[in-house]
Amino acid sequence: MLTTGKSAPPKEPTYDRILATASAQILKKGIRDTSLADIAKSIKISKGTLYYHFRSKDSLIEEIARKNFEEAAERIVLGLRDLKAKKGSDIVGVTLTALTSEPQNAKLLHFIWLEILTGNRKLGFKIIKIFQQTKDTITTALLPFCKTKEDAQLLSGMIIALAEGINLGDMLGTNELEASEVVKFLTV
Repeated sequence: MLTTGKSAPPKEPTYDRILATASAQILKKGIRDTSLADIAKSIKISKGTLYYHFRSKDSLIEEIARKNFEEAAERIVLGLRDLKAKKGSDIVGVTLTALTSEPQNAKLLHFIWLEILTGNRKLGFKIIKIFQQTKDTITTALLPFCKTKEDAQLLSGMIIALAEGINLGDMLGTNELEASEVVKFLTV
């Protein structure tokens, strides 16, 4: 068989491969310093191919956020569904662990929140909508363990806020406790 010495062209990347590459580049360089051209070059596709999947950098970031929020919500739903005990600390522990168990995803979401806080309001409205859908999913998963829907909403909000604090502390290296140890201090 005759070879030309050239390597075979890369296979068409999947939607997930584009998301993974974009996520890795954002984690390395931040959102503002990551371009669609960089992402396309990294996975050896044309910008046109990338635009076929994502019409803009914001639509790509929106999908990264959606994917990360949905994965966290799924971990919570599955964890609570399989929960045998119904002690408050167990419920909070499962939920908190699901929100803090993927440090790279947490860091990525913090980059996205920072992008929104520094002026990308159009993206912000879309991400907040996705976040609210995720929070609603978490609230629904917590509902069987709460007396009222309002209690589940409040608990969901408190756990998310605690998880965000833990994730930020982990990124800064200031946490003295692991998320699983935080639950020991709760009396719910």
